[in-house]
Amino acid sequence: MVRWFITAVVALGAAFVAGFAVFTAGLPAHDKPQEGFEGVDGVAALTGGGGVRIERAMQLFAAGAGERMLISGVHPDTPLSDLRALWDGAENRFQCCVDRGEIARTTRGNAAEIAEWARANGYDRIIIVTSDFHVPRSVLELRLAAPELDIVAVATPSAATGPGRSLKGWRMLASEYAKLQVRRASLVFGA
Repeated sequence: MVRWFITAVVALGAAFVAGFAVFTAGLPAHDKPQEGFEGVDGVAALTGGGGVRIERAMQLFAAGAGERMLISGVHPDTPLSDLRALWDGAENRFQCCVDRGEIARTTRGNAAEIAEWARANGYDRIIIVTSDFHVPRSVLELRLAAPELDIVAVATPSAATGPGRSLKGWRMLASEYAKLQVRRASLVFGA
C-alpha cells in the first residue's frame, strides 16, 4: 500500500512538472508583431498587471481596433481620470466608446463580464488583453462563457516570464498553471 502511494505521488509530480514545462513553453510571445485584428468588433482588457494590460488594450483601440473597448474588473472607486491617464488617443473616442466593467473580481468573473458586454453589443470577434502567463486560463474561461465568440488574445509582458526570472516569477507561473489545471479538472468532474 505504501509503495503504491509513493508511486502515485511520484507519477503525479512527474506529470505536473512535464505539464508545467509544456505550459511555460507554450505561453504566447508579447514581443512579436500582432496579427489577426481584421474584423475585430471590440477590445477587452482584464485589469491587473500594473496597468500594462489596460495600456496595451488602449493602444490597440486608439489605433482603430474595434468599435468599443471594455476594461473588465475595474474597482468601483477607481476614478475615470486614472484610466484617462493611460489613454493616448482621440478624446472623443475615449469618451464615447470606453466602457468600465466594475463587477468582475476573478478571471471567471472577467469572462462573464466580457461575454455579457460582447453579446449586448452584438460582437462576434474580440481582442482580449492580459498578461502572457494569464492568457491560457483567460481564453478558457471566455470560451466557456461565450463559445460563440472568436477570441484574439494579446499578451502583455509580466514578471513571471521576463528575462532573469526570479523565484517570485517561477511561483507566479506555478500558481497560474495550478489554477488552470484545477479549472480543467473541475470541468471534467462537472463542478
